Amino acid sequence: LVKTSVPVLHLEYTADGSVFPSDIKRWSKAMGNREEFHQIKRGNHYLMGQPELISQVADLIQAWCKKINNY
Repeated sequence: LVKTSVPVLHLEYTADGSVFPSDIKRWSKAMGNREEFHQIKRGNHYLMGQPELISQVADLIQAWCKKINNY
C-alpha cells in the first residue's frame, strides 16, 4: 500500500474476527492521506446474514466511486 498512489476506500467490519485492530492501524498508516476510512459497526466477515449492512456498504462504495471519478 505504501508504494501506491491511488485513493483507497478502507472499510473496517468491527465484528470480523479475521482482521485485528493492529492490522487496521498498519494499513491506515500505509495509506496515509489517500485513505477514506469507515467503520461498519457489528459487521462480520463477508457481512453474512447482515443485509442492512450490505446496503450501507454498497452506498459507501457508490459514493466513493463517484468521488474518485472526479478525482
